[in-house]
Amino acid sequence: MDLAALLISLFSLLVALAAGGYAGMSAFAAKRQNEISIHEKRLEIFRSLQSFRAILATRGVDFPEEEYWKFLSSADLSEFYFNEEIYKKFMCIADGANATLNKHSSWAASEIHKSPDYSRLVEETKTLHRTTRDKCEPLIESLKETLRLAN
Repeated sequence: MDLAALLISLFSLLVALAAGGYAGMSAFAAKRQNEISIHEKRLEIFRSLQSFRAILATRGVDFPEEEYWKFLSSADLSEFYFNEEIYKKFMCIADGANATLNKHSSWAASEIHKSPDYSRLVEETKTLHRTTRDKCEPLIESLKETLRLAN
């Protein structure tokens, strides 16, 4: 009878060890799946930045407002997927783009009303646009290092 109890205890121990190992593997798989999901979201935000930079480069100060809003949505999400420094860089670009849109509206209005401020507004708008566009490239390069899986 003692031998039977010992065998049952050993079998129970083996089952418990196997269950523990399986639980550990399941936890690892779940963690890995979560990392993949986060990486995919980070890539989506990165692609949004690349797309917005291309729009700033090709459309100049006359970029569509809806493109700004799409980018702002990604910039806002960056707070949850990247560190604070990167988030602030996204928001700096978004703020610059918003200021460019506002300045461009003032420029257009001054042109219609033949304002003496027209030339100044044109130059300020172009400078603001160029500064905003030029902030994209360093952030893109930084994100490439962050997002690269194979080194």
